[in-house]
Amino acid sequence: MPKAAYKRLVALLDVEAKRLYSSAMNVRLSGEDLKIVQELKRHGVQLSEVVRKALRNELERIRSHVDVPALVERIQQLHPTPPDAPQEAYPDTTDRRAMQAYYQRKAVEGHEKASKQ
Repeated sequence: MPKAAYKRLVALLDVEAKRLYSSAMNVRLSGEDLKIVQELKRHGVQLSEVVRKALRNELERIRSHVDVPALVERIQQLHPTPPDAPQEAYPDTTDRRAMQAYYQRKAVEGHEKASKQ
């Protein structure tokens, strides 16, 4: 076989292999996942359709990413904190002891509030 013809054949086979590979998936399942698959099959569920839906849902979730800081800012603009609202001082969240004291204080306040009712 001439070298040019061989190269064309290899290129053609490579394209075909990529096309075949992209249309099939190999997924390793845990024992629990395998039981789920078996039950779905018993009920006549098409696993390929389940996978397609899951892929589409995940892509939609990624594409519909919400800009949380912008959302929080918008909420704060629509519903600002009243000027007479009590301001609570929050501890440094990286200080374990400060956080422990804060939560203990909040638990005691909650307990006292509940016992008054």
